[in-house]
Amino acid sequence: MNADERRVLSILVNTNQTLYAAKKSNNHRINSFEEIPKNRYNSLYNVSVATMEEPLDILRDEIYNMLNFTVEYIDVLSKIEAVNIYDAAEIIVEIGDIKRFQNKKHFLSYCGLSPVMKKNGKYYKITKNRDYNIVANRKQDSIDYCENLKKVLMRCSQKLITMDPEYKEYYQNYKRQYQLKHMNYSLKRLHLMALKKVTIKFANLIYKEFKDIAIIEELDEND
Repeated sequence: MNADERRVLSILVNTNQTLYAAKKSNNHRINSFEEIPKNRYNSLYNVSVATMEEPLDILRDEIYNMLNFTVEYIDVLSKIEAVNIYDAAEIIVEIGDIKRFQNKKHFLSYCGLSPVMKKNGKYYKITKNRDYNIVANRKQDSIDYCENLKKVLMRCSQKLITMDPEYKEYYQNYKRQYQLKHMNYSLKRLHLMALKKVTIKFANLIYKEFKDIAIIEELDEND
C-alpha cells in the first residue's frame, strides 16, 4: 500500500469511527429516556440512529475493498480472532510503514507502551539510575506516541484475554504478581497494569510479523 492508498484508508477509518460513535451516542440518548411511548421511540430511532446504518455499511465496504492492497498484513491480523476487519484497518493505517521504526523499542514508544511518568505537566521517559531509583529522563521530555494506535491495541488485547487461553494465562500471571507486590492497589489498577503487559506482548507480535513481511517485500523488489 502506497502513501496515497494509506491516506484514503485513513480517511475512511476516521469517518467510520466518527459515524459509529455518533450512532452509539444517539442510541444511548434515546435509551436514557424514561417511559417514552413506543411510537415516539421508533420515530426518534429512525431519525437519529437508523439513518446512519446505510452510510456505515457503505464505508465499511470501501474499507474492506481498500484492504485488498494489504493482503499480507491482513492475512497476519485475520488469524487473530480478537482483531476484526475495522481494528485491522486502523492498525495498518496508524502503523504506516513498519520500516520507519528503528527497532522494537522505537515501535513500542510510538504505541505509547514504553514506561513514562508525568511531571510538571510533561511526560518523560523513565530510566533507572545507579541506585535503581526510577527517574525522569529529561533528555527525552517530549513523548510523542499515537493515541489511536494505543487504544486499538489495548482494545484488541482486552478481547484476547477473553478469547485466547495463552493471553488469558499471561494476563492472570502478571495480575497475580502485581497483587502480591502491590497489595494496596485497587483491582482496576492491577487490571490495567496486567493489560498493559498483554498489549506489549501483542504489539511485539505485530512488529515481528509486519517486519518479516517488509523484509520479504524488499527482497522481491530487489530481484
